[in-house]
Amino acid sequence: MSGRKCHVIVYALYSQQNRGALIFVGMCFCSRISAVMCALGSAIGLFFAFGLGADRSDIYFGLWGFNPALSAICIGGMFFKFSSLSFLYA
Repeated sequence: MSGRKCHVIVYALYSQQNRGALIFVGMCFCSRISAVMCALGSAIGLFFAFGLGADRSDIYFGLWGFNPALSAICIGGMFFKFSSLSFLYA
């Protein structure tokens, strides 16, 4: 395999979108509750950022979706027992 083909394959495997998808699939295998809470937390953070009119480059870089996703995972099913109240609180 030539060096150029190898670089293309490595880039395809480790581009930002693929890393996020691989992490999400791994979370689905580990805990479906955490995966759902991660997706919802990130979506809420993104909607909040667009609503505030934040800089789009920061939003697309993932700065506005990362912390809400982690917070939703922790509050929604890790530190508190999963229930409708913990879901709403997260």
